[in-house]
Amino acid sequence: RRLSTTCAVLLVVVALTACGKSKKELAAEAEKQRVVAEQIEQRRVEAEQQAAEAKQRAETAHAEKAEQESKASETARLSEKVSNTLKDPGSAQFRNLELNVERKVLCGQVNAKNAFGGYVGFRRFVSSDDGVEIEGERKTDRTEDLISRILYLSAASKAGCPTGEP
Repeated sequence: RRLSTTCAVLLVVVALTACGKSKKELAAEAEKQRVVAEQIEQRRVEAEQQAAEAKQRAETAHAEKAEQESKASETARLSEKVSNTLKDPGSAQFRNLELNVERKVLCGQVNAKNAFGGYVGFRRFVSSDDGVEIEGERKTDRTEDLISRILYLSAASKAGCPTGEP
């Protein structure tokens, strides 16, 4: 639409400037105006493409930010579930956190204070809406230690968490 309007304006300009010029001069001038009109149209198209690309980049950045915020929120929620199972929830220290977004499962390691006020060392955990399993959490004797390890390994395996040695 703009190109046809531009061409119409050029024709009017050519008609008005035609007075006293030879056909060769008129043809050269018309060619110059045609080239200028093409350049203007090309710049307009390029500007529209750049605007569309900028819009796409902004939408992608917004979606990525929303996804990161969602992951951070889910990580915080599942970490809090782990903290709430500990004797001293406020002492929880986390590391090596891995969130499986599809399964809504958080795997990692947690360290917290025991009933005597001392840190027990980092232990692996799995946290999901189904519950929390911390390796070695129920450890009072060798049998319970093995049961705790089996429960952790089972939960970790189902969640897709690492099950090798920490």
